Amino acid sequence: MDSSTLCPCCKRILKKAPQKKTKCPHCGDSLYIKYRPGEDASKKRLVGSKEAAEIEQDWHRMSEIDQQIRLERQLKDAVESRHPRMIALAKVAIARHFKSDQVTELEREHSRLSIEEYSDTSFVAYLEVNAKEPRCCAMCKALVGRRFNVETALNECVFPLEGCLSDRCFAWVSPVFQHEI
Repeated sequence: MDSSTLCPCCKRILKKAPQKKTKCPHCGDSLYIKYRPGEDASKKRLVGSKEAAEIEQDWHRMSEIDQQIRLERQLKDAVESRHPRMIALAKVAIARHFKSDQVTELEREHSRLSIEEYSDTSFVAYLEVNAKEPRCCAMCKALVGRRFNVETALNECVFPLEGCLSDRCFAWVSPVFQHEI
């Protein structure tokens, strides 16, 4: 951009080439410095509010495509691993992405499969409940630090719990190994 930059909206000459968001002194439209996905970032250009909104939509679409590619790759890797817990985790990620009403059910399935993995191991002493503040409801938080054998954990600690007070509660069980006690 040089000193004789034109407003992209009204095509009148601006006294100074804008370096950040500003308003055109002639037409009052908002002016932005932007570039589209796939364009060289060093070649940003002056655009009006309408084109800026279109560019933001392009970036949003690009982000959605990237997310879908990551989810497809995660699901493909999970299926190739033939590991039920990995497949369940991929299903949770996909359900969250598409804001499915099955997220909670899929999260419980993943939690149940994670707990079941410890049932065949003799080196796990017990499972301990953990949670991440502040993303944990009071009901799940009440279990933090409690220890359960695998069978009891399958009945009482499949997160999110039935009746959980948060739609994205973040609690889980971790193994405590025989050699750690």
